Amino acid sequence: MSRRDEVLTAAMELLDDVGLDALTTRRLAERLGVQPGALYRHFASKRELLDAMVERVVAQAPPPDVRGDWSDKVLAIAVASRDGMLTYRDGARLLA
Repeated sequence: MSRRDEVLTAAMELLDDVGLDALTTRRLAERLGVQPGALYRHFASKRELLDAMVERVVAQAPPPDVRGDWSDKVLAIAVASRDGMLTYRDGARLLA
């Protein structure tokens, strides 16, 4: 696992622990035992970190069962997306 992945994993764990409102780069740095500026070697900004977190949530969503007509497919994709967002505390807010 790369250091960037370690930072991202720690950010996801922190999201589960404290929620989106309390997720700060300072708190993340404390969790990792580094200075806050060290995070910017891996993510240029907090926005970039949040975008990577969104990508992680989306990537971990279960693949939808897309059989049937278009309405069945839309429903399957929506349910899979919801399940992915519910994997993490404030996952839906993060994606929004």
